[in-house]
Amino acid sequence: MPPGSRRRTPGLRREEVALLAGVGVTWYTWLEQGRQINASTQVLDAVARTLRLDRAEREHLYRLAEATPLRTECARLVVPDTIREIVHSLEPLPASLVNSRFDVLMSNRASEELFWEWHTMPCIHRNTLWCCVTEPTARSKFVEYDSQVRYMVARLRSAYGRHVGDPDWEEDIRRLSGMRSPRPSRAR
Repeated sequence: MPPGSRRRTPGLRREEVALLAGVGVTWYTWLEQGRQINASTQVLDAVARTLRLDRAEREHLYRLAEATPLRTECARLVVPDTIREIVHSLEPLPASLVNSRFDVLMSNRASEELFWEWHTMPCIHRNTLWCCVTEPTARSKFVEYDSQVRYMVARLRSAYGRHVGDPDWEEDIRRLSGMRSPRPSRAR
């Protein structure tokens, strides 16, 4: 920030945080006040970077905003150019690269277009298993929903054995354990 007038207290002013995070001052004020606004993960990440929040503070910010933070592992992971080329070369077929936790690391245009309107709820953290379990319309999107979800959970359990104690994995397991997949209503 350019030098300004002398300050009575250290730190950034509200206007400066908004400017550095790339959001409007009014919107940032509403965020501070806890008003009902839809804060995207990109905006929350920008605010967290601007305020130089550590991991715990960042997670607290997301909880206050009732959002799910992007996983730090996914943010750190760099997909090699050769893998990117392979995924993009599969056009016009939809293709995605997912990790063992079912996080979508990247996808090609066809995949983005195919799943663009798949969700009736906001898909915050791009995780295939989470979306299958929480999305109310997911059951109608799969030919064999029950067996597919069971298979994905089994793969997650198998991969979890190599990540016991990892905070990101532990949080996912805790969150998924508390979920119930949407059940269709049955006529009587």
